Amino acid sequence: MALDRLEKDDKALSELVEKLKTDFRRLQTIDNEMMREVSTSLSLNYTKIADSVGEMSQCAKRLKANMPVLTNPDVDKDPKIQEAVDDTQLKDSLTKLDVAVSDFVKSMSVVEAKNSGKAASDLNSVIQLSDSVKRSVQKLSRYAEKR
Repeated sequence: MALDRLEKDDKALSELVEKLKTDFRRLQTIDNEMMREVSTSLSLNYTKIADSVGEMSQCAKRLKANMPVLTNPDVDKDPKIQEAVDDTQLKDSLTKLDVAVSDFVKSMSVVEAKNSGKAASDLNSVIQLSDSVKRSVQKLSRYAEKR
């Protein structure tokens, strides 16, 4: 029975590692694709941006939930995050989100006890910024439809 439980634990751990890898890669891929599109397009596609940042937020939240080393109770919501009211501010917010994703990826390259707080903070920034950008895009989209 102990061997069966050990095999199940190994299988569960292996599945968790695969989920973490998938979310980590997907977070980066979505960010890169979105930033490439935003930088080359003349007009912003609000629907596509909202979908992208929504998926980024979900990946980041799953990473946070599945990686206990990244839980940092001292990390609070960043009060400086404001919703964008126009395309210029939205692009600025997307750039901040891109930087937050890059910072998280860099801090995850070597996660040790001393770096886990930084990684947790970076991941929280990704979550907060992606949620803020999604709200901004939804408002801008509704405003654009009224015009």
